Amino acid sequence: MEVGYNLNHIRQFQGIVLGRPGSGKTLVARWMADRLCEKYGARNVNAVSCSADLGTLLSGVRGTLVNFLFLDDLTLSDTKKADISRYFRIRHVIEEATGRKDGIVITLLGLHRFYGCDPSIRTNFDFLLFRSAPTNKFDKNFTEGYLGKTQIKLLSAMELDRMKKPALFNTTFAWLKGEGAGFIHTPAPEYNMLYDMTQSISNREPTKDELYRYLLWKQGYVDDPIDESVKYLK
Repeated sequence: MEVGYNLNHIRQFQGIVLGRPGSGKTLVARWMADRLCEKYGARNVNAVSCSADLGTLLSGVRGTLVNFLFLDDLTLSDTKKADISRYFRIRHVIEEATGRKDGIVITLLGLHRFYGCDPSIRTNFDFLLFRSAPTNKFDKNFTEGYLGKTQIKLLSAMELDRMKKPALFNTTFAWLKGEGAGFIHTPAPEYNMLYDMTQSISNREPTKDELYRYLLWKQGYVDDPIDESVKYLK
């Protein structure tokens, strides 16, 4: 029996990381990329990021087993409706772009506040990560529906404790659909496996992270088109 839509087996997970500027949202994204590379192997993970432009981010999908896409600061971004539609059907976008019909795609969108993004995005997600407690009235009321007042108080207390205990900067509050909420340990990885799609690579020395990725490429663990720094170093 024929159906009027395409089916594939790519598992799709969409998340939001909330935090004030400088609170460590990108650190969490790098931690996630590092854990995915550790679990599935660096050659099987495409981990990319960009700032504000959802359309550019979605163009970064590859035919790898795992795609991890991080958008830094979607707050007040003028996001096109067509890009929002592609965001919600990202598993089909991957198949259309690469032909792959299985695997995992994880999207993580960074926000300074919930109120500053499209309602369809802020109300449809599989997990929430908090680097700072919500401050405005809308965000507090919105967040209480998922965490409850007690958890928000714990999150606020953690922010104050960070001033006295810098090690707590590696702690993130997480809410997972169907699993509940709690604190998780998100230390900064030794190497950054999250590639910045907007990074300029001309007229400068390669960074330590780029050198490491170059070695991965030489060993066959990173595909050449994924990382522009590889082209620069060749």
